[in-house]
Amino acid sequence: MSLESKIVVITPVRDGEWILDKYLSATSLWADTIIIGLDRCTDNSRSVCNRFNKVQTIEVNNSDVNISLKDNRRQILLEAARKINKNNIIIALDVDEIFSAEILNNDIIAKIKSLQIGEVLNVRFRELWFSPYLYRSELLSNWSNRLMPCIWKDDGTDYLVSDWHEARCPLAGQEIIDLNLLHFARVAPVLYFSRMRHYILRDAIENNHNVWITNWIYASVRNEKNMKLSAVPDCWYSPYIQKDKNFFVFLDSLNNWYNHEIINILRKNINNENIYKCDIWDVEWDSVADLLGLPDLNLDEKKINQYKRVRNYIRTNYKLPFYRIEFYRLLLSKLFYFFRNYKRN
Repeated sequence: MSLESKIVVITPVRDGEWILDKYLSATSLWADTIIIGLDRCTDNSRSVCNRFNKVQTIEVNNSDVNISLKDNRRQILLEAARKINKNNIIIALDVDEIFSAEILNNDIIAKIKSLQIGEVLNVRFRELWFSPYLYRSELLSNWSNRLMPCIWKDDGTDYLVSDWHEARCPLAGQEIIDLNLLHFARVAPVLYFSRMRHYILRDAIENNHNVWITNWIYASVRNEKNMKLSAVPDCWYSPYIQKDKNFFVFLDSLNNWYNHEIINILRKNINNENIYKCDIWDVEWDSVADLLGLPDLNLDEKKINQYKRVRNYIRTNYKLPFYRIEFYRLLLSKLFYFFRNYKRN
């Protein structure tokens, strides 16, 4: 074991083939080691990883619910990093996040390597907006001017036990480094909205969160109110494009693991009325099941339409419909069905 601290990047991946080659190509330019946690991958993620000398792979097989510390995918990756060296510099990224090329500057690397044990650096999180050439830049928004604490010198602190919304860094720190972390999720919009629908179902159905509040929380991903878009500076990408002329070519398909999981959740909960309240019905799921080679779901079209007004209100207005006419229409319809069934019985 070397005494010199290494820059070790830890990244969980589930079916990340759509961007993994770009991520590893860019990250390999500055990281000493990249540890990829393969999480039930069914695509070619493993073979992509095998093409990069700096990459180590481990299996994480993370559960989506009731996660304990020993099963937390980031904790598993952190413990793997600790086997390489003591007091490494850890950088925790997702596979759809790539640092701007400023990280190749000697002063940036020097700043990162100068961290003392337990110190944390925050980077500027840039939300690319359905294009690798544009990012959100308004002053006040969920999607701009966000700081991400993701770089720290390990002091042995473990992650806290939480649900699947894990913290990125187990430590807290206020220092900011002049470095941009680019979030590529929306450059593959079909995959991105599959992901958001899956998040809604997972929170509302499997984690038993309030379904209307869950819809309201995720409505923000479509919010473009007061949006300002800025052009991505050439310097953020130039070394990456020089290395890979197809750097901006991404796979995007309805045949993704999120949609497989959505159909599994719907099938298991077909008699749970809350699935029809979830804001996922802008997609015809029986058609998606057919595309994926899966049996029909036999969904209740009446229930899908019954909650359509409220779902659409939340999505369009980014507000809960309490004290609004849509809410009372829903309440009256529920009372109507209740009394009709009561009289029949």
